[in-house]
Amino acid sequence: MLAKSYQAEFPYLQLVEGGAAEAIPDHTCEESRLRRSRIAVGAIFAILTIVLLLLVAAVSDHLIFSRESQLATNLSFEEITVSYGDSLWALASERAIDGLTTTEEVRLIQKRNHLQGALISAGQKLWVPDTYHRS
Repeated sequence: MLAKSYQAEFPYLQLVEGGAAEAIPDHTCEESRLRRSRIAVGAIFAILTIVLLLLVAAVSDHLIFSRESQLATNLSFEEITVSYGDSLWALASERAIDGLTTTEEVRLIQKRNHLQGALISAGQKLWVPDTYHRS
């Protein structure tokens, strides 16, 4: 019991028979330092990986929104009244735009109408891409 408490408090000392303590050989301390440095390198690698993934996600979002904005500047919009049963997905699908996926078109409608989510209500006024007057 006493030996365990000494080991926790003084890891560089080793209790030997008779109660005297002697220094642990250098190779044990060196192994401990090497283990700690490997853990530190692994933690740094993990942090850098997470930062890189976040950076890639931010850049790809920026590129997607930039492309949508470019396409949106060439579009004309019309104001519609949402009917019972309409959804942003259905409205976007009905007004397919070359070069945009339905998901991108939903985001375009959300952005144009300052919508935070996909919830719309019957009677609501929305600006959607004009299907007849494409620029």
